[in-house]
Amino acid sequence: MLPVKNMVDFRARPPFLWVLPLIASVWIFSGVCPSSSAEVAVSGSSEMKPLVTPPGSRGPVLQAPLDDLSYAISFHQVYTLIEPPFTAQNYPAVSRFLGSTLTTSINQMKANQYYPFNFSPWMEAFNLMYLHTHDLIYVNENIRLIRSILAYRDDVRGVPLFDGTIRPVWGETGYSSFGREYFAVDDGAVLYPMLQFLEITQEHPEAMERLLPGEFESMLSMINQTLTFHAAQFREGPAPGEGRFIFLRTDLAYFVNKPQPPNWMSSIGRAYWLSWKLTGNTQFKEIALAMAQYAKNRISLATDGACYWGYWFPLNPVSPDPVPRDTIRGLPGYDWIEDVSHAGLTVSFWILMASEGQVFTHADMLRLGKTVSLGFARLNNGVIFPDLVGNPITSLISRIPGMAPFLHLARFDPEVYSRIGDFYFHYWPSPGPLEGALLVTQDPSLPQNNSSVESWTLY
Repeated sequence: MLPVKNMVDFRARPPFLWVLPLIASVWIFSGVCPSSSAEVAVSGSSEMKPLVTPPGSRGPVLQAPLDDLSYAISFHQVYTLIEPPFTAQNYPAVSRFLGSTLTTSINQMKANQYYPFNFSPWMEAFNLMYLHTHDLIYVNENIRLIRSILAYRDDVRGVPLFDGTIRPVWGETGYSSFGREYFAVDDGAVLYPMLQFLEITQEHPEAMERLLPGEFESMLSMINQTLTFHAAQFREGPAPGEGRFIFLRTDLAYFVNKPQPPNWMSSIGRAYWLSWKLTGNTQFKEIALAMAQYAKNRISLATDGACYWGYWFPLNPVSPDPVPRDTIRGLPGYDWIEDVSHAGLTVSFWILMASEGQVFTHADMLRLGKTVSLGFARLNNGVIFPDLVGNPITSLISRIPGMAPFLHLARFDPEVYSRIGDFYFHYWPSPGPLEGALLVTQDPSLPQNNSSVESWTLY
């Protein structure tokens, strides 16, 4: 790992000196402005800002509005600039999470100190790295992890929920005032990479051979038990051909019988789709397709050509006509724009369905690429905004590293990789397993070898 030090020590300088290097970084380290016109709108506003061409820059760039500069100061108080920056070739390796590191975390889970859904990025990363390297260590470790998580399920251990029932779920105590409760979003996060792994074993006999006789079937059966239990939350409509998950019970009384947030539905929607592919269960297929259509009907297309949405979808479909992005909202009363971390989970389902030629199209993925380049990564210098539109919300800065699933869009729009990669390579020296795996495997500059083609099956 390369030594890390400050290129610009923002903490050590008085405030009036912070602005000068920030202006320089916005000008010089920025890329080509997303518009070739003389003026463009910024920050979701109709206000027009003039373009400038600083000496040594690659082209005209936008003069940063003051609120962006203020935000950048706060950003650099959280994330330290790395010199020299990492590359995909020397970024901290996913292999750090194998062996004793994995053992420690599994033991923490068994001691009720680590939630099973936190292993979702581990399993996804091991899947990606096996397809990228064909190193069976990733298969072996994923099998070890999946066995441990399945053995930790509530019904296997005989652990009841707050109401005394024992269900085929991974209940949690930290997210409901009721006590121990189940959540579709978290169980979906657990199940999806398990199904990814089983799909991989079908295509790779050497991976299948690492499972015990009958273990593929037993794993798939347990996964489908959980999906069958959660299917009670599905409701068709309200528009034809769409459907959503609702809250059957929640300590947020307003939301009982109302739709769950898009990132919740995406999390488990992915699992229903892959389970259908592995089992032929048409009910699961219909749930996945309906949830994808429900989402597509509520994603707003902005006049800048990008898509944006709220953390909570509106109850009814939105107009397909483009609207100014500063008018886009979610559910009335809960209408904030989704942060990039939760949105990473949200779009993962949509990218999966697009790759399968279902509901979402190549054009939709290009619009999501613009969500990156015109929205939260619009400065094009590694400084990322915390919500999709690119609002300078300092209270959400810590959520930025969770945006990694957007890297799957690089197959549709290679610029996504550089926009997002600039943050990780310049500001994030300790990536989690999925962040590291995506930066290695989704690099559009890699030769189109068979591993990169195979990894497409994951999205």
